[in-house]
Amino acid sequence: MTTSTTTFHTSRTAARTAAKSTAGVSFKDFGADAPKGERWATIAMSTTAPKLKDAVKPAKRVATTKPKNSGKKPAAVALITKLMAKEVSRKEIIAELVDKVGLTAPGASTYYANCKNKAPGWTL
Repeated sequence: MTTSTTTFHTSRTAARTAAKSTAGVSFKDFGADAPKGERWATIAMSTTAPKLKDAVKPAKRVATTKPKNSGKKPAAVALITKLMAKEVSRKEIIAELVDKVGLTAPGASTYYANCKNKAPGWTL
């Protein structure tokens, strides 16, 4: 973080002398319209170390991979294949997917269509 400190001087010469004698300090003339006693100033810029919470960033999470046959898709494909072999209606298969696998009705409909059309990756 950068902070600045402004010091006002009674004369232009005093302000210029202070600016020259100290490193990192600059002279500023605020002009004739400045309030009395605030026309000539020196501005010191200083940099402070960041706060600990800003300096230390939390570690990024590393993605973990799930086992290949875990999740909703393998369970849904197995159930759809089993029910299609028994010639169960589409409506009943979707209801089973919603109940047993935990899919939403639109999601179950998509899974059913992918299995029925034998989309790549949707067969046992």
